[in-house]
Amino acid sequence: MIAGEAMPGKNDEGLREHLLYLLKGGGAHVNFDRAIEGLPIAMRGKRPQGAEHSPWEILEHMRLAQWDILEFSRDPAEQRLAGRQRGMRVDTQ
Repeated sequence: MIAGEAMPGKNDEGLREHLLYLLKGGGAHVNFDRAIEGLPIAMRGKRPQGAEHSPWEILEHMRLAQWDILEFSRDPAEQRLAGRQRGMRVDTQ
């Protein structure tokens, strides 16, 4: 098999179905609307007492991490961790 070539296989359909399930909110996670349900708008940018991050900061971290994953997926040769440039803590192990 040549590097970068798709792997043929019987599991392709199952993999696609599982990916769609996950993308539609399946698994252990809730969708965005449900996650912020009941959270007052005025509190979305405030850090709860004892918390290190506000809901907005957590959401922004997730958005940036997803962007980094997408960019790495588009160009695997590009292995820089963009998060480091934004001052985020990045575990390399």
